[in-house]
Amino acid sequence: VTMRSVVLSVLHVMVVVPLCLMEDLSGLEVSSKLGVLGILYTVFFVLQRVSDKTYSLDHKMSPHNLLEFMPASKQPVFKDSLSLYSMSVPGMLELINIVMVAYLAHYNAIPYYNELKEATPQKFTQAMTIGFTVVFLIFTAMMFGGYLLFGNTAQPLILNNFHSSMDNGAFWARISIGFAIIFAYPLMWNAFRTSLYTLFPAQFNGKKVHDDYEQHMCTVYLS
Repeated sequence: VTMRSVVLSVLHVMVVVPLCLMEDLSGLEVSSKLGVLGILYTVFFVLQRVSDKTYSLDHKMSPHNLLEFMPASKQPVFKDSLSLYSMSVPGMLELINIVMVAYLAHYNAIPYYNELKEATPQKFTQAMTIGFTVVFLIFTAMMFGGYLLFGNTAQPLILNNFHSSMDNGAFWARISIGFAIIFAYPLMWNAFRTSLYTLFPAQFNGKKVHDDYEQHMCTVYLS
């Protein structure tokens, strides 16, 4: 049994499972805010590393530069030119996958609407517009920040590029993203539980998360 397995088991039993057992999404407000703060810190950290030249090839002699302590496989590499024709198919497929995950929220659309204070279609549209705009800005900042730091050696999970032990900011960014991922599990689990209630009402004492009209409208939209 490794320490990693022990830590993951404790986190699941003590944090993830209790959060997933909550049927009211409004109860996840605090954990969701903590997750958002973790993501914002990570964005700030990456942009800070772009500006402070900690991983800059032009400042290798700086006492704060960490590149000399990193293997060649993680050293920044920049091509002479970057154009649409130099993009690889695997890279584009990776980008498409990231974009799809970034905007994946449709499975909780009805619970979000139901729990929106004084909900109206217009208010819901406004909330979704603001949310997706913020997501777009965050992912764009991380993409450009990662490339400006490491170029073609930038990994899909950009935090893997930073020094594993000498960069304290990267350590806290990894912790922050870890909590953000943990706090996102209950939202995905809620969609799975909703589907179970809908598919097997008899086994769950007739529990219904939304009424028949909402269910039919959701089916139409998804179709």
